[in-house]
Amino acid sequence: TLSQDDIDAGLFAIDATTGVVTVIGNLDHDTAPSHSIDIIATSTDGSTSTGAFNITVTDADGTLPGGGDTD
Repeated sequence: TLSQDDIDAGLFAIDATTGVVTVIGNLDHDTAPSHSIDIIATSTDGSTSTGAFNITVTDADGTLPGGGDTD
């Protein structure tokens, strides 16, 4: 089974079976240019292993495709 530690909770979700991590919150480079998440794998015997991942948020120029503005 896979789970996520509470670091940056509310921004990311993990599928406990597949391990796919999905962004569920708004990422804003100006607020936080990077995020860290810990994924915890738990075996049927109760043993665990943790992997730490860093996610870098790229600063967008504030223009949407087609010339729209994000403000």
